[in-house]
Amino acid sequence: MYQQLPKVVILLVAGLLGLLTFKPKTRNNPFLWLLLAHLVLVLAGCLNSRDEITFSILGPDRRMDGLLYQTGLVLFTLFVYEVVRRKPDAIRTLFLGLFWSGLIQSILVLLQRFDLDVIGRLVSWNAFQAPVGSIGQPGMLAGLLLVSLLTGLWLYTMESNRQYQWLLLAGIMLVAAATGMTTNRSVLLGLGIGLVGLNLNQRSWKILIVSCLSMLALFGANVGLNRFEQRKYADPTTGTSRILFWKLALGNLLGIPGQPMIGGGPDAFRLSILRNPQVDKLLPIYRLEYGWPSNTKVAKAEITQERNAPLRSNSLTVTFDYYKTQKSLTLDYPLTLDKTHNMLLDRLLDYGGFSVLVWLLLYLFPTWRGFHNPNALHSGVSWISLGIFIYYLTWFPVIQVEPLHLLVVAVGWALFTKEPVASNNLVQSPKAKTA
Repeated sequence: MYQQLPKVVILLVAGLLGLLTFKPKTRNNPFLWLLLAHLVLVLAGCLNSRDEITFSILGPDRRMDGLLYQTGLVLFTLFVYEVVRRKPDAIRTLFLGLFWSGLIQSILVLLQRFDLDVIGRLVSWNAFQAPVGSIGQPGMLAGLLLVSLLTGLWLYTMESNRQYQWLLLAGIMLVAAATGMTTNRSVLLGLGIGLVGLNLNQRSWKILIVSCLSMLALFGANVGLNRFEQRKYADPTTGTSRILFWKLALGNLLGIPGQPMIGGGPDAFRLSILRNPQVDKLLPIYRLEYGWPSNTKVAKAEITQERNAPLRSNSLTVTFDYYKTQKSLTLDYPLTLDKTHNMLLDRLLDYGGFSVLVWLLLYLFPTWRGFHNPNALHSGVSWISLGIFIYYLTWFPVIQVEPLHLLVVAVGWALFTKEPVASNNLVQSPKAKTA
């Protein structure tokens, strides 16, 4: 609560104050209508959730992505969209902010690697079990580093000042190294698509070399600097668990009233498991997620709930015949599965089938337009947006990172719903402008 609620408030305040300054025009503005449609679908899902009003407004306690956050997200995204439409020079500033955010986090990751970080100790985080920066979770950190690395490369391709290019190159290598230390395969997929697209767009030996160096830094840091207990890129465990998540979610889909048109609110996946627990489908997931040894034998598994306890306190109680070196062991596992690790499937469960269409359009429209636009500025942003979308096919939005991803989407929509802007006015550094 104390980490996430301030982020929600900042989104609301920034978006509201920004829109009071840049009032959006509703006529012929598909981006605005799509975001407003998302809010309507969120409200419908919350009303349909049969959940406590607190969870609908704030969202589940681990995510806080309920109605309040979604409203702030829409306001903030519209604010960015209007700024770029009216002041295209802001694109470089926005992308520099994304790049520097990732660079600062990368420095923290390296400090944590060598036990030099003091921030984790000050706020009582378990900072040294994984490369978390100041975000608190490796997968979330990786989502920030993905957009930071791609926007850094975009700035490098657009920059004409040689000295500034060298500084950007050094920062790109540092962010790539930190990305490798997170060992997040969703980011690896998105980054691969983004880099391929940017190279096809630019068709420059220099960009190809920088892209290859970035991947070398990523894999080199993953092998040489990563002392954290992370899964390797070649480990199939994550892919297997994703498939189990998706099968469980699709099996629970029709248990939500109003599906597939209306969703079950911001905590729909977890509620579907709590209301209709399927122990036989949960056990393979918990076996992978908790790393049960291969020789583990389960004697009995059941859902337990204390008398008069809330629904979310239910747990999976497993009695083992044999677990590691112990016999006749009983363990309680919390039922905290709340995301399917696929943004579109999460949107389907939470806010219904129309929400899936909204988010497909939001992410893929800039990419589609970029394929048909020779302007390097426009098509470069399109490939970054596509890289983020690919990442979300095996991950899920979180409030620590999603607003930064939608910042890129807003830039793409702003570029493709107005007259093209000359790219040489957007990307030069202050020193290059005065030269």
